[in-house]
Amino acid sequence: MFITVILIFVLVYFWKKWNYGFWNRKGVPTPSPTFLVGNLGPALIQREHIGILADKWYKMFPNLPYVGFYKHLYPAILLRDVELVRDVMIKHFSSFSLNDVTTSEDPNDIFGGTPFTETNEQKWRSERAVLTSIFTKNKLKAMYSLMQHSTEKMINFIDHEGCNIDVDSKSLTSKYAVGNIVRCIFSVETNCFKDPKSQYREMGRKLFHASFMSGLRISMSLFFPSIVKFFSMPVTTKDFDQWARKFVKANIKSRENIKTDYDDVLQILLNFQNKMNASEDRVITQAIAFYVDGYETSSTTLAFALWHLAQYPDIQNTLYEEVATIAEKHQNTLSYETINEMVYLDMVLQETMRLNPVGLTMQRICTKPYALPKLPGQKEAVVLQPGTSVLIPVYSIHHDPQFYPDPYVFDPMRFTEEKRHKLPKCAHLPFGEGPRICVGRNFGMMQMKVALASIVKNFKIIQSPNSKSYTIDPRSPLLFQTIDRLLIRFEKR
Repeated sequence: MFITVILIFVLVYFWKKWNYGFWNRKGVPTPSPTFLVGNLGPALIQREHIGILADKWYKMFPNLPYVGFYKHLYPAILLRDVELVRDVMIKHFSSFSLNDVTTSEDPNDIFGGTPFTETNEQKWRSERAVLTSIFTKNKLKAMYSLMQHSTEKMINFIDHEGCNIDVDSKSLTSKYAVGNIVRCIFSVETNCFKDPKSQYREMGRKLFHASFMSGLRISMSLFFPSIVKFFSMPVTTKDFDQWARKFVKANIKSRENIKTDYDDVLQILLNFQNKMNASEDRVITQAIAFYVDGYETSSTTLAFALWHLAQYPDIQNTLYEEVATIAEKHQNTLSYETINEMVYLDMVLQETMRLNPVGLTMQRICTKPYALPKLPGQKEAVVLQPGTSVLIPVYSIHHDPQFYPDPYVFDPMRFTEEKRHKLPKCAHLPFGEGPRICVGRNFGMMQMKVALASIVKNFKIIQSPNSKSYTIDPRSPLLFQTIDRLLIRFEKR
């Protein structure tokens, strides 16, 4: 018995040494792994966000185009060179066409087969073509009045309940984003600013609230695909899944035998269902995917934009002058045309998304053999094999001083037209790049622009004396969330 135990330990030792020696044999530098978890231990126990962990590896090897690491037992690669990132996301997209996020194979999993998780490339392409048609210039223009309506509710709320007191900017912008998204997708009024227990806001909070269990579910989908598939682990909670299905089904049923011409996202998806003979579950999945994507990304960016403007009053004054001057040219209104003239407004949001990218990393998976550039001392190039995980460190690229001097300073002037043209193609990745670039990016930018311009036009944003420097919450592996609230104050102009 004793000899058997010793033999097992010896075998495990040599297997571990061989398995975690993969990158050394290939001549690729890597941080030291830990048995079973590889290099992901701090992220798995939620001590450190995967984006910050990747940032350490990024800085550990400053002169290399890529770095090896271990995704528990398997070799994976971290890209450092933006030209290599460009190859993966654009030039050689066919070799990296899938996002490396695993969902349950349970057909009842509401997030299985969304544009983000779809693994059937042909189906993804055909559905993306339909989804892209939702966000044409004309359709965005048609939705703009809905965005204005949602913005007016937010302005009234701040005016009556948010002046000269501490306001959690994320809570405020979440109410706005939920109301606007639900109205644009489903033509439903949410009353988020009047009803503190609005079901739409509550379900959004449950979905994105950072906790140990939510972090564990998402970590499993990112790092342990075999466990997710074996146990059919859903990304979302059961109550959110049930609520979402019930809500969308009821909305679809309410449209039966009614001649009203709905001009919202759900109706476009229903028209697509009839044309392509898609299932109702497919329509529900796509509609909820829009709700999820449009809600959290926009509310997070807006919350940080307000917080930074409170910290930098000179930048806020410059933005106010632009908003006031251009609005005056258009009868003091913030019309669709007015908003699109505001160059500095766009720069403020671009800088916010640089400093606080909603997704700190992007994950791709190799689908065809791909040769990496040779490193110094290598005899032959490393060829990535299908199934290899590829990590793109968005946060690290956005904070690299070779692209952005004083990278932790909030400075919208980095995004003047002249400076944008000088940036490498993939040095700014708020929405991704290439064929998988976020399909709703124009919608997201528009709903953020009209909200931010309206707030700045009507209120001064003041730094709260109770405000703290933010810390990234490691319990939220997919998103940029903070441990402490982003507190600000409003003062009526």
